[in-house]
Amino acid sequence: HLCNALLLFNILKRIPQLQSWSGFLMCLFAFHPVQLENAIWIGEFKTLLSGFFILLCAKFFLTYLQTASRTLITAIVMLFFASLLSKPQGVFLPCILLFFLPKQKPNRALQIRLFMALALISVLCAFSTYTFQLNDRFINQAHQYEAWKKIGLSGWALFNYLKHFIVPVQLSALYTFPNPSPFVLFMGYCVWILLSISGFWMFLKNKKTSLLGLCIFLLPLLPVLQFIPFGEALWADRYLYLSLVGLGIISLLAMQRLTKKHVTFLQYCFIACIIGSSCYYLPHWKSDLNVYT
Repeated sequence: HLCNALLLFNILKRIPQLQSWSGFLMCLFAFHPVQLENAIWIGEFKTLLSGFFILLCAKFFLTYLQTASRTLITAIVMLFFASLLSKPQGVFLPCILLFFLPKQKPNRALQIRLFMALALISVLCAFSTYTFQLNDRFINQAHQYEAWKKIGLSGWALFNYLKHFIVPVQLSALYTFPNPSPFVLFMGYCVWILLSISGFWMFLKNKKTSLLGLCIFLLPLLPVLQFIPFGEALWADRYLYLSLVGLGIISLLAMQRLTKKHVTFLQYCFIACIIGSSCYYLPHWKSDLNVYT
């Protein structure tokens, strides 16, 4: 987890719009209490391993765009494949890398071919994972609802992710699957409407960095929002591992109108709060009995 935080810091330093915030985003990623589930629970070591390969692949991709070294192409493809072998959460990566492709460059065609190769690997991984989990009955009909209810429930899951990001209280290893009550569905649709309007506005205003943050938040979560029913969880802290970075980017950009002094003060306050919250939840992971109690 520490290696991933340092890799994230290195990547953010290469993005001009996020350079000045790279330290805060690294601390947010490293110390937020929702990360405890992945950093401490041995069953989620696959998430850390996949995250490591994803971030290393992104780092090499940005280096390749700067140096045009063809020797990096093989490394990028192998790292991406390794991330998918660890855990299929990396299927979203080609969509994120698309933000960094320059519009005009001599080796543009080669960059497009590399992107298409990564996208093809991603599609094949998604298809094979779906097939295997369907055969293993991990994908089942336990939470099979009508499409309009699935949209509302997925929005309710996003609402809880946002809530746990801003106010990390009442965290748990397992969250009860909610009943699709009118209130839950209404809140879920409100969240989707808000995110859709925000994304459309970012696109119209050419807010590329904000749109990047929104995509980093949403894309890794799309496969686990129960559009395809599986398991017993509508949301879980472990699914937010990389999406947390996107929420951090959006939060910082939302505070741009504040003075630098105020933004810095809020950053220090928030980091202090999440470190305190992490220290509070740390003993919960002492043993399996503590976790489930």
